[in-house]
Amino acid sequence: MAPRARRRGPLPALLALCALFTALQVTFQVTPPCTSDRHYQHLGRCCNRCEPGKYMSSKCTTTSDSVCLPCGPDEYLDTWNEEDKCLLHKVCDTGKALVAVDPGNRTAPRRCACTAGYHWSQDCECCRRNAECAPGFGAQHPCTVAERAHRGHYSTATPGKGSPRQL
Repeated sequence: MAPRARRRGPLPALLALCALFTALQVTFQVTPPCTSDRHYQHLGRCCNRCEPGKYMSSKCTTTSDSVCLPCGPDEYLDTWNEEDKCLLHKVCDTGKALVAVDPGNRTAPRRCACTAGYHWSQDCECCRRNAECAPGFGAQHPCTVAERAHRGHYSTATPGKGSPRQL
């Protein structure tokens, strides 16, 4: 009688499959997603954004990191970024009754305010001259529009200043 062929169980095939999946997992490991506000994903890699005060002159490549350069003297960027140019500072035009209250720098914008005797108006986004309040009137809001004093109140304020007071 001829010897019988020995039948193998599923164990060797299962072990071979496990080895194959382990090898594939190591070979094709996925790059973790960029979650920080200081990084961005480009060409399958996690790259550095530019710090505040700098702009990105070139994005990262597969072999090099991002290239960041400083903003110019009248420019700024106030966040970690991928911008290809910096933002220009506002112009505080004295001819429009604006004055710089904070000059700004490479990492912070310039802040403007209305000069004395003027107030900011949302409807035109401009500075308007403060109202001159006649006797019996007072400023509706400090340095804005005059309103008649309500019953039981009075105003002796210098024109354009003060609020009605209670009797």
